[in-house]
Amino acid sequence: MNKIEKGVVRDYISLMTRYSQSQITRLIAVFFETEDIQPFSGYRRKFPTKYLKDDLMLLAQTDELHGFPNAASLKYTLQSLAKHNTDFNNIAKVSIAHIYNLRRCARYHRLTRRFQKTKSSATGKKIGLRQKPQPQGRPGYLRVDTISSG
Repeated sequence: MNKIEKGVVRDYISLMTRYSQSQITRLIAVFFETEDIQPFSGYRRKFPTKYLKDDLMLLAQTDELHGFPNAASLKYTLQSLAKHNTDFNNIAKVSIAHIYNLRRCARYHRLTRRFQKTKSSATGKKIGLRQKPQPQGRPGYLRVDTISSG
């Protein structure tokens, strides 16, 4: 096989596998040494799951029953429940910060039904309110419309 044909084969392998040229060169070298190339298994080390589905269900139920309190009071509630019920032993060890992480996961949202009303602006001022000026008897009162139209 001449050099041009080898380049065509490399380009084909690169196109089909999406490997870079350096990866293909390394795999060819491995093939010539061992005459075998094993596919990559794709295994990556994952952290073990500490809080299982049952723990998340207990967290969601406790959250709903107590009206979705802040994480510190929820942790205290879980710890007191663990004293009387062994099912709560694992979830009672959760940190306050991790409670907020668990509340964001999709499985938690499937277990709970939490609806919040739309909150008004933080200042409490009405936006876009139009009213006539109230000069309170002072002359030269000028009305300035400060609301931009976007």
